Amino acid sequence: MERVLITGGAGFIGSALASDLIKRSKDNQVTVFDDLSSGRKDFFVYGSTLDISALQNVVEFSDTVFHLAANPSRKDFEQNVPE
Repeated sequence: MERVLITGGAGFIGSALASDLIKRSKDNQVTVFDDLSSGRKDFFVYGSTLDISALQNVVEFSDTVFHLAANPSRKDFEQNVPE
């Protein structure tokens, strides 16, 4: 059994990856770590990648991590542009 963690897994790409991993092998244990700011809500653990302690808790029990978490909001991006 492979334990797979997908950060940002509720989004479009992450949820497609999660579904595909499950379809490929019923032995895969897929965990989605997401703050649910967008996307699907299947097989997930609620959390933000900014919360290091929560992230460490789910990474600890994973064999593979796909880090797809991102903030897709252009408004947030434009407000946080480094000078």
